[in-house]
Amino acid sequence: MRWALLFTALFWALLGLGSACSQGGGPSPSSRAELVTPSPSLVSTPPTPTPTPEPPRLRVSPFAARQGTAVLLKARPAPDGPLAVEAAGRRIPLVREGDEAVGYLPVPLDQTPGVYIVVLLLGDQMLDQAALQVVDGGYPREQLFLPPSAAGLLLDAAAIQEEVRLLAAAHASFTPQRLWQGPWRMLLDGPISDPFGVYRSINGGPYSPHTGTDLAAAEGTPVLAPASGRVVLARQLHLRGLSVVVDHGAGVVSGYHHLSALTVQEGQTVQAGQELGKVGSTGLAGGPHLHWELAINGVRVDPMAWLEALSGA
Repeated sequence: MRWALLFTALFWALLGLGSACSQGGGPSPSSRAELVTPSPSLVSTPPTPTPTPEPPRLRVSPFAARQGTAVLLKARPAPDGPLAVEAAGRRIPLVREGDEAVGYLPVPLDQTPGVYIVVLLLGDQMLDQAALQVVDGGYPREQLFLPPSAAGLLLDAAAIQEEVRLLAAAHASFTPQRLWQGPWRMLLDGPISDPFGVYRSINGGPYSPHTGTDLAAAEGTPVLAPASGRVVLARQLHLRGLSVVVDHGAGVVSGYHHLSALTVQEGQTVQAGQELGKVGSTGLAGGPHLHWELAINGVRVDPMAWLEALSGA
């Protein structure tokens, strides 16, 4: 009996000790689990790093360009926003084509030879820059003599000024995309009778540069568009006679002058190889020929050099 009472007392003593440990003497199994396993809300996930975008790079081609030509500009990759380049005080907008932006920088006939810095801009922020070397065009001089009936057109200052205004407005056309693809084609089958850039004196007057390329052809020869575009001028001009001017987009505008007839009208869209008019001798001309002009962002450049550059692009 005494051993039974002793065993019972010991059993209750041990039971009380276990309860005390559970309540304050030590961690229970569940308490230990809570201490070892952190709450999911307290686990920090490292942020995914944002890749740094590749900075745009400007490429100028060719590096060395002679007076009276144009250079190709490419910026890649093209960031969002208004992109342009600036060189020698001239600002040229670029147009987007996929992940790059392109444009054409004219080198005026009177641009002083030397090395220039071309700056790529996003708004007013400089993104990149490249060098461009301008070399002398080596254009010769010549004297022309026209009969008084033709030379008399040079005396009407008001009519000449109106022609200058009309052409300046046409050459300022800017469509923010290229309207042509690939190389340009030749306008007609005929030799060059007077190249671009020659400094000419008419009947002993002051020298001024020839602003286009003259192609010899018979009266009435069809003149075909070298590339697709939109007609922005089709009318009679004082010195250039019957004329057509086509906007090809991206700041590239071409003109066809001294025509005997027009076969397009202003606002019309034309395709490469489509007839624009016919060769003639209207305006200030010594005989039938086509006077072909090319303006890049408002500056006249050598059409034949442009044709050659695109054929090799």
